Amino acid sequence: NKYSDPSDDLIKLDRKLGEYAYFAEKTVYIDSFKNFTGAQMKIIERIITQADEVTFSFLFDKELSGDGELFSNVAATVRHIMAIAKKHGVECAEPEILSDNHYNSEAIRVLERALLADSSAIFEENTDDVAVISAPDKYGEAELVCREIRRLVREEGYRYRDFLIVARHDEHYRTAVEH
Repeated sequence: NKYSDPSDDLIKLDRKLGEYAYFAEKTVYIDSFKNFTGAQMKIIERIITQADEVTFSFLFDKELSGDGELFSNVAATVRHIMAIAKKHGVECAEPEILSDNHYNSEAIRVLERALLADSSAIFEENTDDVAVISAPDKYGEAELVCREIRRLVREEGYRYRDFLIVARHDEHYRTAVEH
């Protein structure tokens, strides 16, 4: 009782969900995960057995989901979740895989393919849709981004709320941005 391990919280939650059907008569959406720990899967199993409906959303590319491919861990997670549902007699809809028709720019679509796995992806036309900029360090990157946003606000009529900065590991940039 003196020491608390945060990983025990999920075990405690699993026990509580066994006693009390918190997710009964609820619809649950689980979004933006690649995989789950064993303890998280136990919670998901409770949710699946209690909720009226559970919807999962995964970043997935069917072409890159084979063994050793980029999305193989996501494919394994989907199979595991479907096996849990089947084990409990919960009906599963067929997974719906959205096509990549959401791009407004062919250059951005090609860039994504190149970054994910297809190093042969080439876009040979001139475009303003993608800019590759080199900076000496994270402080230089943050400065370049902030300078470009300020320029677009002053010169081209954008508003600050028009921008979203995305970084895979934002904690690496926190000090640079706050600086």
